[in-house]
Amino acid sequence: MEISEKVVDGKTIADTAFRTIPSFKLLNQDSVVVTQKDFDGTIYVADFFFTSCPTICPIMHRNLLKIYKKYEANPEVKLASHTIDVKYDTPSRMKAYADKLGVKGTQWEYLWGSRDEIYTLAERNYLAAAQEDKSALVVLFMADI
Repeated sequence: MEISEKVVDGKTIADTAFRTIPSFKLLNQDSVVVTQKDFDGTIYVADFFFTSCPTICPIMHRNLLKIYKKYEANPEVKLASHTIDVKYDTPSRMKAYADKLGVKGTQWEYLWGSRDEIYTLAERNYLAAAQEDKSALVVLFMADI
């Protein structure tokens, strides 16, 4: 959500503009095509991760697992985890990762696409910034708050 101010009849008024996520077409952990329409009418939490991440990803997914379990079987709540390691994190590898966490069905989608698709979605639409961590040879995303 972005808030801007404008002057109307000499008074300053706050105006709210909600961001929307554009069309996308990615594969999930079952190698099934998922689009933004699969999230229509839902509240969803999105994150960017990679299955071999040794630092923040396991902590983040333990916390997201709490949300998943609390709202399990509630069709109005979904989760979307986008891999940023598109070479290593194939849909089948993400399926094994989801299975390890105990995630079933499509309420929590693990999403895979080309590097350009994922990075563009992250940087332009979710307002995340990418930076490479040379010491870990991984790419990290940090939320732009």
